[in-house]
Amino acid sequence: MLIPFWVIAVVQNQKVPFGLLVMIVLFSLLPAIGIPLLVSRRHRAVAILRRGRRESAEIVDVRRTGVEVNSQRQYKVQFRYHACGEAHLKTLNVYGGQGELARDALDSGRETPVLVDPGAPDHCVLGIQLTNPVRVRL
Repeated sequence: MLIPFWVIAVVQNQKVPFGLLVMIVLFSLLPAIGIPLLVSRRHRAVAILRRGRRESAEIVDVRRTGVEVNSQRQYKVQFRYHACGEAHLKTLNVYGGQGELARDALDSGRETPVLVDPGAPDHCVLGIQLTNPVRVRL
């Protein structure tokens, strides 16, 4: 309740343009909105790891994006899995050796495990995301 009184006082004195004032207020509220969203996303991933059902996924496509994060190549992995009687097609980003594992699974045609949230089958964790492969290139 202090922000509206502060806003009114500044606008009435015309010390700050109204547009700038709106931007300041919005940027001050951004952490209050963004932090809970990040926490809920992490909570969802932990919940999938705890109570997720194991299903099989077929990797459909693996593409390099041309981006590197912390000297790790980024890959877009597209995969298909069946849960709750429906087929789901998802795309996610993986990095470094995980992308190479996905490429190996695609080339060999073998299925890879996926953990699916029973309450929301659209939410899943691909098995290769749970690995930490280290490949040394000489």
